[in-house]
Amino acid sequence: MLALLAVFKIDNIILMDLDGVVYFGSKVAAGACEAMAYLRNRKLECYFVTNNSTQTRRQYVSKLKKMGIAADAGHIITSAYATAGYIAKNFPGAKVYVVGEHGLKYELKRAGIALTSPENADTVVAGLDRKLDYGKISDAATVARRGRFIATNTDATFPVENGLLPGSGAGISAIACASRNPDVVIGKPNRHIFEPIETIHGHKNARYIVVGDRYETDIAFAMEIRAISVFVEDSPINKLAVEPAKFKHLYPPDYTIRTIAGLPRLLEKIV
Repeated sequence: MLALLAVFKIDNIILMDLDGVVYFGSKVAAGACEAMAYLRNRKLECYFVTNNSTQTRRQYVSKLKKMGIAADAGHIITSAYATAGYIAKNFPGAKVYVVGEHGLKYELKRAGIALTSPENADTVVAGLDRKLDYGKISDAATVARRGRFIATNTDATFPVENGLLPGSGAGISAIACASRNPDVVIGKPNRHIFEPIETIHGHKNARYIVVGDRYETDIAFAMEIRAISVFVEDSPINKLAVEPAKFKHLYPPDYTIRTIAGLPRLLEKIV
């Protein structure tokens, strides 16, 4: 009987967004430390899944640790990490021109991908670049017109302590306007960012629970991978976004909580 129960045991795995859910810029969200402690006490496996490509996974570990949240690099999936894995698998030997910051460049080099100048590149990979200028847009568009164009994600904004800043989607739109749309977008809501987790867990009995603050990103991602969705309402994204009601209609969440502090109570009911 015990063996039979083991066969049908379902593992609940949390896929947690970071920006706007666990923290806002350098400020930890109220209740985040307690929510993470609850997951550990319940032995619920948690992956932090973020579209932000600016930092390495180890940098995220360090940032979370300073906030009082334990994490390891193996449980942090960034759009930069997933992008590097996608290119290494599908385009080995690609010569890449990068529009992005340290986290993206580090993950690409770590995966053995050659980074080069726009003149020698056959692929442009674009993520959030807070030093984006006309020259970079021009170079990226030139590469995109003759080669591959891969985007880490197309988030229009990202939340910080006092509001919203332009996200990678703003820069990618500028490149696309001067060339064409990306061939592929890796980050949420697309399934590509889920593939590293899926590879680890294979086809075992797992129920995924996505926790995030964007309808068009996190909730749409949950729908894409057929996961349970938990929407975190009290985020700058939802207070300042132009069309949140439109996206709520398109991507209705399974559950809504005001802040991450409400996650333990919800999980007591559904897990």
